[in-house]
Amino acid sequence: MFWILIILAVCCIAGCVYFYFEKQVNKALICGIAAFVLFTSGWLTPQGQMYWAQLIATGMTGNWIVVDNSGSKTMRHWILKESYVGSSDQSDGWKFLSADGVAYVGGDAFVLRIEEPLEEFLKDYRVKYNIPENLTALE
Repeated sequence: MFWILIILAVCCIAGCVYFYFEKQVNKALICGIAAFVLFTSGWLTPQGQMYWAQLIATGMTGNWIVVDNSGSKTMRHWILKESYVGSSDQSDGWKFLSADGVAYVGGDAFVLRIEEPLEEFLKDYRVKYNIPENLTALE
C-alpha cells in the first residue's frame, strides 16, 4: 500500500506541473493537494512507519554491542562507539559507519544499541550478555 500511495503522489505531482504550465491553475492546485494527501497517507501506513523508523535510526549515531555466537558459545564481540547503522547492501546483515571506518556484521550476530552511558554499560555487560572474561572487546 505504501508504494502505491507514493507512486500515485508522484503522478499527481507530474499532473500538477503539467497543469501549471498549461495555465490551468485550479487543476494544478487540486493535483498538488492530492499529492500532499497521498504522500502523507503513504507514510502513515505500517510499511511507511517502518521505513520512517529506519530513516530516523540511520540518521543518528549511537554506541552498539555486537556479539557473534556459534552454537551456544560466544566467539567474539565488538563495542562500536558513535557509529551509524544501516542495512548492508552486500548481505543480510548490518553496516556500521564510524570515524574508524566501515564494519559489516552478518545477520546471525546479536546487535544491541547501548542506551545507557557507555561507562556504566562497560562495568557489567559481560555478565548481562554472558560474555566470557577472557574475550577482549574488538573495536
